[in-house]
Amino acid sequence: MSQLRHSYPAFRELNAEVLTIAAVGLKPLTAFAHELELPFPVLSDASGEVYFAFGLGKGMVIRPHTLLAAARLVWHAKRLYRPVGDIMQVGGDFIVDSAGIVRYAHSGEDPTDRPEAAELLRLMGDLRSPARQ
Repeated sequence: MSQLRHSYPAFRELNAEVLTIAAVGLKPLTAFAHELELPFPVLSDASGEVYFAFGLGKGMVIRPHTLLAAARLVWHAKRLYRPVGDIMQVGGDFIVDSAGIVRYAHSGEDPTDRPEAAELLRLMGDLRSPARQ
């Protein structure tokens, strides 16, 4: 989330919007978004209907590289946030064009399995290139 927060202006420069959808109720999600100072919309999907429609499911949370990533955050004095919602629900990253067509889909296997914001920006630039139109 922090990568997306920091890269949000670059997404807006591409005339793109970042949306976060979480399988959690609105009240805890609003508090979480406020705590992280997210500049983009955060949508509640408490039933998980959107997650399942995008093919996202449950995953393994406790893996060696997940623990290593958490240790790195602590080592670099980054704050670890208390999980909100179902910690077994894995995330995904999608690029959906203005016609509603999914142009890129990444379904994570665990909380650390996410593309870098720079990679998403590169993909968006590629999708906007004249060769693709």
